[in-house]
Amino acid sequence: MGQPGKYYGVVPQIPEFAAVRALSGAQKQLDQYRALREDENFSALPTARSQSDAAKAMDAFEQDPANADRLQNLERPEQFFGHAHAGAGRLDNFTSFVLVPAVHEAADETSKRGAIQVLVDNLVTTALASRADIVGFRAEFEERFKQVYAPENLTEIDRVATAVNDLLGNYAPGVALSLNWQEAVPPTFGLPAFHTRLGDDAYDTPIALQGHGMQRALVLSLLQLMASQRGDIAASGDDHPVAAPDLIIAIEEPELYLHPAQCRYLAALLAELATGEDPPHIQVMYATHSPYFVRIDRFEQIRAIRRRAHSDEDVPCCEVGSLTRIPQLSGPIVHETLRFCREEAGAPAEAACIYAARRRAQLRMPAA
Repeated sequence: MGQPGKYYGVVPQIPEFAAVRALSGAQKQLDQYRALREDENFSALPTARSQSDAAKAMDAFEQDPANADRLQNLERPEQFFGHAHAGAGRLDNFTSFVLVPAVHEAADETSKRGAIQVLVDNLVTTALASRADIVGFRAEFEERFKQVYAPENLTEIDRVATAVNDLLGNYAPGVALSLNWQEAVPPTFGLPAFHTRLGDDAYDTPIALQGHGMQRALVLSLLQLMASQRGDIAASGDDHPVAAPDLIIAIEEPELYLHPAQCRYLAALLAELATGEDPPHIQVMYATHSPYFVRIDRFEQIRAIRRRAHSDEDVPCCEVGSLTRIPQLSGPIVHETLRFCREEAGAPAEAACIYAARRRAQLRMPAA
């Protein structure tokens, strides 16, 4: 479906507009749009000086309820994911993707999309969502917004159209400009800007300047608070909707910089986050070499990632497979690993630990 390397979604569209969007090149799209305006079925389309103007005009035309019967569910290339400046950002209000890399780049935490900043935003948004004054303010603002921007209240547009037509008649008799308001949509409220810094004794520095171990410790604390915060909201019976988006958390080698006891605790914490039913919903994925994060009682959740052989003409890709059996292994490495598992991780992790030691496969295991 579509071209390789692009995301496609099925979107209600007018077929003629879909054909314009499918053209390669801004000038080709603009030329085809101008040709469409010559069709009596699309004579209401405004003039466009650029491809961007044409795209906005087609979107507005399709959103007009009067044209709803002309829409069909058709493929449309769209970059759904990522920041709105790098893609369409269609999912930003619903799902946030948080990557905690093994080697943390300090520059990542200077932006709004850094892993720590996303987690902090999620926590603060969830904490504020139940405040009665904020909930009431939003409802009051939306109601007032609809009253002020109602078409019957904004009569100035009619006076503008009348004034233009009085002059336009001198140059083009019989031609009239028509101006009509579209439905006004209240803007969404985001969090006020705030600084995220980390203090060490008397020194308070930006997170980007902290070491990897300190940043990992902060991530662990944020995840722990997230689990307890979600539990507190569920226990309180608060029926206010949680404004924070759902999370997809991906962690590379979560065992890094952690004591074995902390590894066991973090593994249990990630499982708790992923199995909770209260919003915001959280999906957890991680790649690990540690037996503390690979448990035999969740063996069906382990995924092995293998690079697939390909020719020069193929697109490089990987295969994701489930592990359906525990192989019978023996040898000095296995015996040593087995002893470690029994002493440190306990019997439930024994078989999975052996598998990771001997097969040396890269294991990616979602906690739920």
